[in-house]
Amino acid sequence: MTVIDTEIPVQPPQHGKAGGLLHRQNIATGLIGGVGLAGVMGVIAHFMFPPGTQTENFSVWGSNATFLMILVGWVVGLLAGIGAFDGPFRW
Repeated sequence: MTVIDTEIPVQPPQHGKAGGLLHRQNIATGLIGGVGLAGVMGVIAHFMFPPGTQTENFSVWGSNATFLMILVGWVVGLLAGIGAFDGPFRW
């Protein structure tokens, strides 16, 4: 027999009950997180880029920036809500 067959791998120490946060995350928490973070980002974007903001050449870019911030908030909130960051960050 080789060493690989006879030794049991050492497990890292667990914090809390087995499974922890991962057992409580599902699509509902993902939707809540996505909508919540999209709303927060929308409010922040509204104050950063007031409606009708124009550049020197009269192009309106505030709505595009607002949409981008809301979209990023939705994606990050959804992924955090379904548990996509549990493995890399070990909450």
